[in-house]
Amino acid sequence: MKIAVIGTHSTGKTTLCHDIVAALRHVGRDAQVVNEVARGSPLPVNENTSFDAQYWVLATQIKHEIEYGTLHETIVCDRGVIDNFMYLLRRFPDKAALLTPLVLEHCKRYDLIIRTLIEKDAEKDSFRSVDQGFREEIDAMLGTFLETHGIPHVTITGNDKVAKIVSLIQEAP
Repeated sequence: MKIAVIGTHSTGKTTLCHDIVAALRHVGRDAQVVNEVARGSPLPVNENTSFDAQYWVLATQIKHEIEYGTLHETIVCDRGVIDNFMYLLRRFPDKAALLTPLVLEHCKRYDLIIRTLIEKDAEKDSFRSVDQGFREEIDAMLGTFLETHGIPHVTITGNDKVAKIVSLIQEAP
């Protein structure tokens, strides 16, 4: 099973992914987090990202998902191709149009897409932008993209997120 936890930056995806994997392991499932790849980018990201930086992020995300998927029963992706794609789409819409079919096809490989929303201010972590307008722009683009392309997903907010997600996973075929 492949799960993508998506959303704009600083919405609690990383913590949520690790909590989901811990809960799945607790019930005996072989699960592993596919860590966010943007933090390992050799090129600058955030508002002033380059096309090459975002292309590297997409390619590396796909590579890691394939590799981890061959090693584990369940992978929980801290970000997916789709939300990483929003940063490229924002900055380079013409070039992004060429990669949209790849992103849409890749989304079909997720058994479950979980969207997180902005519920609090971003904390400074020396990596991600804390600009609220930038976060909101990416979040809005993601929502529009999901809706426009009819990409099935579940939006998770509030308390007991992990329990809700584990229940969804257990209900999945």
